[in-house]
Amino acid sequence: MLRTVAMAVVALFVLSAAAHAVPAWGRRTGADCSSCHWGLNKLNHTGRMFLLRGHRMPDEEGIGTEGYNLTEYTSWASKVRFVADKDADPSTKFDVESLSIYSGGPIDKNFSYFFEYYMHERAGEAAGAGSRSKLADAYLFYNSDAAADTFYWVRAGQIYPYLIYYYGSGGRLSISRNEAINRRPGGGNDYTPRDRAYGVSAGYVYEGNLLAEIGIVNSGGGNATPNIAETNNFKDVYATVEYVVDESGSGIGVYGYSGKFKTAAGPEDKFDRVGVFANYTTPQYTISAGALSGKHDLPASRRVRTWFAELGYNFTDTTLGWVRYDHFYRDIATDAENRLVELSVGVSHRLNSVGRLVLEYRNRKFSGKSDANDLTVELNWLF
Repeated sequence: MLRTVAMAVVALFVLSAAAHAVPAWGRRTGADCSSCHWGLNKLNHTGRMFLLRGHRMPDEEGIGTEGYNLTEYTSWASKVRFVADKDADPSTKFDVESLSIYSGGPIDKNFSYFFEYYMHERAGEAAGAGSRSKLADAYLFYNSDAAADTFYWVRAGQIYPYLIYYYGSGGRLSISRNEAINRRPGGGNDYTPRDRAYGVSAGYVYEGNLLAEIGIVNSGGGNATPNIAETNNFKDVYATVEYVVDESGSGIGVYGYSGKFKTAAGPEDKFDRVGVFANYTTPQYTISAGALSGKHDLPASRRVRTWFAELGYNFTDTTLGWVRYDHFYRDIATDAENRLVELSVGVSHRLNSVGRLVLEYRNRKFSGKSDANDLTVELNWLF
């Protein structure tokens, strides 16, 4: 298997050699990738403020008299993967994991937009065997004063909390997401903190350091079933508050969620989540951690508990490594995956201004079934 993995890494590296463009927002603003990112993908505070201003820099006014420039608002992205798992059949495979469009930026002084659309993704089968198309994030955004450090904003569309985006759902070091935000709680409930859902949210930024958001959305489950329609009359609510202490993005935040999920069997599971996330970031390394806990009515008044910790280290300007520990407890004694303990380790290398090559190994230990081990190589390009 090691020989096959080595050949896959070489093949993906060769395929990436022709990539040489830069993403749309870099073209529009003239900013280098490092202006908004730590390492290769993780956002620094400048990058987070870029999002909260409506995918714009403070001095951007919007579409001028010269008109809309597609290349400055739109990027294409794809992920090519090789996965090895000795317990799977087949034990190795190549995949084009996704092909997607990112588009966003200011329309005028106050309004902006953003959407992410997957023309192909190897998860689910809504668009045919082994692939599907889906709308990911998509919203219209209003900012009261994008040129200031204190402002409020409102958005409507398909959304999820910016705090969850920052702590592992969006730009991240690894291929996989941490289980605290990505794993379903079981018992027929498909909610995850990173669910995208139709709704509205509003936020406030004070002096660029205090960040708050509250949202009202349809029921959860958007991770398991993208673009899911509402299933009940109850509207879920989330709220986040964060304090950022430096330009690297170091800070601490709290998260809360209250919802009802209609299970396939019919009954509704009333549940909640509360948690805390924090990170400390320097030019050389970053440490992130988060913990969540929540009550569920189904089954039998249980409490879900989960946490993760991650260390990332910059070896050079173009190469970084990371290690992450995940723990997830469903509190369902009959569930073979009641408790999950996971260790992930990997290395990521920027090939040029448009692509990165990532190698990730995961070991997953379940309470009621055999361990799972997999190795993934990913070529991720964006232009």
